[in-house]
Amino acid sequence: MKKLIYIILLSFAASTVAFSQYIRIERTDVDSTRSSFITASYKFGMNIYAEDVAKCNGVAFEMRYNKKEFIKYSRYEKGDFKNVNITVIDDVDYVRVIVNASTGLQAGDKALENPKIVHLEFVVLQSAPDFESDDLDVEFAFLAPIATIFTEEEGISSVFLEANPVVYKVHG
Repeated sequence: MKKLIYIILLSFAASTVAFSQYIRIERTDVDSTRSSFITASYKFGMNIYAEDVAKCNGVAFEMRYNKKEFIKYSRYEKGDFKNVNITVIDDVDYVRVIVNASTGLQAGDKALENPKIVHLEFVVLQSAPDFESDDLDVEFAFLAPIATIFTEEEGISSVFLEANPVVYKVHG
């Protein structure tokens, strides 16, 4: 009996990991061989996606980044969502980029599958030095990413999205 319970728990854990919803970042300014660093005096962009999210009606998250003295938020472009609101707050140690995106759909409308949430662009200032040590890396961290799912059968529900920090080296 213990063995059966153990197998059931392992199967459940494996299916949860395999089907978890998450935030995916895709650099748009360079190919994958250069995506681990950013360069002084250049813009860099990122598409942000909600992966493995079906029937998505909205996404909200806060993204924080450090090294604000060298990295500046530039602009955004809407992704697949009709309504996108961006709020940028310059705090003491980091910059907060708060993103709220929604479809504006009603019951019975077709919701989004694995949507592109938004495209964000940043500028690396010319004064940015080469960051040689790991403690000088630029980190983009996501706080409380959540997706809103809408189905006629279940109504509205919220799903927390996994999101790992994205770290870039800076070339001065």
